[in-house]
Amino acid sequence: VAFRTVADFRLPGREQEFVAFLVCGNCFGGVCASVVTTRHSKGPHQVQGDLKRTELLEVMDVYPKPKPVVAPEHLPDNVHRYYMQAADSVRRQSFDAGGVMCRKAIDAAIRETGGDSKETLERRIDALAASQAITPTMRDWAHEVRLGGNEAAHEETPFDGDQAQELLSFTEMFLIYLFTLPEMLAARRRKRR
Repeated sequence: VAFRTVADFRLPGREQEFVAFLVCGNCFGGVCASVVTTRHSKGPHQVQGDLKRTELLEVMDVYPKPKPVVAPEHLPDNVHRYYMQAADSVRRQSFDAGGVMCRKAIDAAIRETGGDSKETLERRIDALAASQAITPTMRDWAHEVRLGGNEAAHEETPFDGDQAQELLSFTEMFLIYLFTLPEMLAARRRKRR
């Protein structure tokens, strides 16, 4: 999916500075970009291809600014990477990929707790709950992500935005409970000493 320049406006008194208006080829939403031409005085509307990769102009800024994807704090590197892929996929409306990556983030998180990696994810979730490392509600959430991720990977019906966002929220809360809150508590206790 790419953005297509549909119009541009030369800023008064600035021969090479433009505001370009672009439309997404997928959702048809619009964005604006501040652009400076480098090799000609034609507007961005007349430049073919990716505006960020051409030598004919430089994109200075884009509006609205994309919201940054932020992961819960104190995640192990691999869990962080999978969560960020899930969140980025959901943000870009790649809902099936987002669902699958949520499941992978939960899987990696549970592996980090030292469970038997030869067991199925279902059994590792149940074992984590049986050891009281997570609550019964967290166990149920982890199973929802597991089942939703399986559905996103294997069902023919595409995952929708609501399903993907729900799984991402479940995943985020699970990771906060498993990694962020314990580290916050440990940091507070260290300060008291």
